[in-house]
Amino acid sequence: MNQDVHLAFAPDVTYARLVRERATAHVAPLLGRIALAAAIIGTSVAVGATGRVSIELVTTIGVSWSFALLVQAIAAAAIIVPARARRVTTARAFELWFRAHLPWTVWLLVPAGVFNLTGVHVSETVLFAGALVPLAWTILVLRAFGRQVLGVARVGAMATVHQVIVWGLTLSYIAFAIGGWDRVLEELGL
Repeated sequence: MNQDVHLAFAPDVTYARLVRERATAHVAPLLGRIALAAAIIGTSVAVGATGRVSIELVTTIGVSWSFALLVQAIAAAAIIVPARARRVTTARAFELWFRAHLPWTVWLLVPAGVFNLTGVHVSETVLFAGALVPLAWTILVLRAFGRQVLGVARVGAMATVHQVIVWGLTLSYIAFAIGGWDRVLEELGL
């Protein structure tokens, strides 16, 4: 986890070091990263929805919300696979990208911690406004990933492609869940 903190606060230096350390992936760290992300999502949703945490509840919610990890994998594939100057194997690039979780992990777990300490749920307004911090932070880490791991010259374009895929798929899923884009437009008064 210490390297993840370094990655969040010094992404260029840390990614450069991680690329030098190893160019090929090991299955265990990649699967561990995905399991950690599922556990973090499961924990935060469990606390937000029920106010409690159990292994069964976190596991069930983590599996149920695995579509969020699929969205991340699809967006990562869109930038990793075509990167011709990539300095590591495709699998290692995925492993390194899934290390960049700290901004969203903090955003997911802080409300759970606030609830555990105070018994008060963080309001949706504060939660959504607070999402701007990990959004901007992730873009900075993503740009470093593009430079140091993928060897991309146009990191701004790469980051834009990634974010359009992430948020396009996410918003489409939300629209589907509430009855389609027609329903979304109707709710917005359009």
